Amino acid sequence: MNILFTGYYFDGYHGSMMHICEIGKYLKSFGHNIYIASCIIDDKIKKYTEELGLNLYYADEIPLDIHYDLIWAYHFPIINYLYQKQIKYDKIICGCLSGFLHPLETPPLFCKNNNIPIFVNSKETKSNLIKEYPVFENKVDILINSVPDEFLLHKKTTYDNSLKKIAIVSNHVPKELLETIRTFKRMKIKVDIFGSEFKHIPVTPELLSDYDLIITIGKTVQYALFMGIPVYNYDYMGGSGYIRLNNIDNEEFYNFSGRSHNRKLSSDDIICEILAYYKDTLLEMDKIQEIARQRYSLSQNINNILAIVENMPNNKLEITEEIKLNLTQNCFLFEQTLNTNKYLKYNKHKYKYIQNVIKLSYFKYRLLANVPFVRKKIIPIKQEYKKLLENIKE
Repeated sequence: MNILFTGYYFDGYHGSMMHICEIGKYLKSFGHNIYIASCIIDDKIKKYTEELGLNLYYADEIPLDIHYDLIWAYHFPIINYLYQKQIKYDKIICGCLSGFLHPLETPPLFCKNNNIPIFVNSKETKSNLIKEYPVFENKVDILINSVPDEFLLHKKTTYDNSLKKIAIVSNHVPKELLETIRTFKRMKIKVDIFGSEFKHIPVTPELLSDYDLIITIGKTVQYALFMGIPVYNYDYMGGSGYIRLNNIDNEEFYNFSGRSHNRKLSSDDIICEILAYYKDTLLEMDKIQEIARQRYSLSQNINNILAIVENMPNNKLEITEEIKLNLTQNCFLFEQTLNTNKYLKYNKHKYKYIQNVIKLSYFKYRLLANVPFVRKKIIPIKQEYKKLLENIKE
């Protein structure tokens, strides 16, 4: 099959990019041709996708002479744009990866009247989506953050009761976690940080297997639990601490995001908790890993989605006048946003760069202001960027 994914950000090793790449790599292993349409592409990430055998394009460069058997859409202004460009396809499904319901994650208007399933990444996201947009209630199902089966090849089988190596995996490390490092160092406990402001590399099973404890949120939690490595769930929104048998269901509901309680601790309290409950957590890791293996296997979860897709009828869109107008507006604004993204990549002159960052933000929020249901939230932000633009000389 020819399968097309859409994803706005391909500029780093973050959640949505890795999510699409992992699914794409799995589908590629069956001989399918995988294409990705994006808006922001970093050369390093393009090379990474090419090494996986995936075809990454800017949205306005995606091949339109190919008939796509399936479009798997995230970050929905892209699919609106491609539809307006008359992309040829048989089936389409949509996905939402944000419990916050960021405007980019708002399902497109055409989902309302068409047979298009929406797969979200947690029960929290599903609950928030249905609460905000009841019209989608019968269309939403869960595709939880999943782990490639290769992570099982590096299963943690031996443990040292004395904690020696910790990995912090985060693109937004809070101050209180940074402050723990000096104390751990005095205790002869090594701490490494991986993320966009530190060592920005893919999180692999080989990387994680070298550590006794992972401090993180989100997708990396599932990676570590799948391997049987203890996880201390904490980041910029706080967190509940160790993932244990008595809290794994509740933390999974919130996608291991730290939002379950938004509990913020001091660096001293974090250190005390980590040291006090490490051994108790180790005793539960066999059972926790078994739960993770049952729930988070990428092959199992994607096969379930493919079975749903196989039984779906072709779902060509029925376009009402309202949707047609929305698509036309989206296409015009999207092209401006896309062109500004490309300009930013190649023009790094400081003043011009700042000007175009503001211009990009304005176009993006102007685009999102046309999205039903989020208009009230977006218009004030758009107006602020418009004021900034008016005060900048060309």
